[in-house]
Amino acid sequence: MTFQQLAYLVEVSKCGSINKAAQKLYLSQTAISASIRALEDEFHLKLINRSNRGIEFTQIGKEFVSYAVSLLEQRDRMESLYKHTAQTKNFLRFSVTSQRFLFPEDAFVRLLKRNEDRNYTFSYHEANMNTVIDDIAEHRSDVGVISVFDSNKAMVDRLLDNLGLEFHPLVSSPPCIFCRVGHPLTKLEKITEETLDDYIYLYYDQGLGIAAEFSEEYQWFPIQKPRHAVCSSSRAVIVNLMLLADAFTVGSGLLLDEISPGLTSVPLTEEKNIQIGWIKDSRQSLSDGAKDFVSLLHAAAGRSHVAAHTL
Repeated sequence: MTFQQLAYLVEVSKCGSINKAAQKLYLSQTAISASIRALEDEFHLKLINRSNRGIEFTQIGKEFVSYAVSLLEQRDRMESLYKHTAQTKNFLRFSVTSQRFLFPEDAFVRLLKRNEDRNYTFSYHEANMNTVIDDIAEHRSDVGVISVFDSNKAMVDRLLDNLGLEFHPLVSSPPCIFCRVGHPLTKLEKITEETLDDYIYLYYDQGLGIAAEFSEEYQWFPIQKPRHAVCSSSRAVIVNLMLLADAFTVGSGLLLDEISPGLTSVPLTEEKNIQIGWIKDSRQSLSDGAKDFVSLLHAAAGRSHVAAHTL
């Protein structure tokens, strides 16, 4: 089967006649008839009923044409996209999927600014850890950014190894209470589970069937969440609730002043550190766009800081 054969068949269906299709395509009727018969022989199907009155598509022939139209449209889209890309010098293509951290956004914005004079298609996705790993394993993204806790490190390491992915450390930080600047929690000498009961605990929706070990929040509550808890899949909602409702969450605590105004973090110094890093397919080398992003990612991680409200 060839695209040319499919194009002839679709044209016949549009014209309702082999003769008219031949005239439109500047071909002989014999050539088009032979092309359609070749398709019928290849798939062992009867696509067209032929008679002295002309042709009529069989039911399976009509279905076959619908798939042919779809394939031809996909071909046209691919040609339009990739022929343009091939003809454009210095064209960059890059995609990243990250858990909901601030500093990868900073790196991504700097990547855009660095390539203002070049042609590119970049994409940035935020997702839970399971989706980040899937995106890299399925090659939907070039680079992923995830956090690893002491409690899930063995599981994550084993999963990455099974999928042929590799983890590159970026930064290590103590787990922190994330909240607004001036939050009552920042004034306490010690934070315990009991002191959090008066405030709203925020956590991200991980979706159905996702292991608790893949949670984005540091698992500081071994038995149950505080009595006030809100789940959301939106980082914008999480941030606004922290700013407006005296809510809090528990995470890496890494902040960048230019993109996290109004937020602060309170390190829980008695807890083990969170390791944040980037992942890639170990069998593939990074593209130029991915290399630039990783360089900027390391720099952004280095500029990130934990607020000084150490307990």
